[in-house]
Amino acid sequence: MAQPKLRAATEADRESFVSIWREAFREAIARWGWDAVAQRREAEAQFDEAPASMIEIKGRTVGYLSIRRDTDHDFVCGIALLPEVQRFGIGTELLRGVQEEARRRGVPLGLSVYVDNPARILYERLGFRVLRVEPPRVFMEWSA
Repeated sequence: MAQPKLRAATEADRESFVSIWREAFREAIARWGWDAVAQRREAEAQFDEAPASMIEIKGRTVGYLSIRRDTDHDFVCGIALLPEVQRFGIGTELLRGVQEEARRRGVPLGLSVYVDNPARILYERLGFRVLRVEPPRVFMEWSA
């Protein structure tokens, strides 16, 4: 698979962001009950919350990465890939880059994941440890 490229999201990416959210998380969220209006609202709130980068492969938008950087920590507000490009190492590559940036800044890196999301295995493999569980989410942290 080609190397992913990141570009800053613009307002024109809002619908793509929401669509990727829906495709990436629908199965996991459906276990608790999918509400299209509520999920759109949550996706748009995430889009507005932190600077997002759109993930592109060969010019096609296939995901997004959203990071909030505070003075004392960084937080992955969201990372999502379309199902057809998952499990090709893209998320691993991107998260390692985010970890390297946190290491350079000398701050811990946090994230949250749905309790039963298979991506949790990736986060643990990358050295994130569980801080707390608040179903349906698990809050994790990585420190250099």
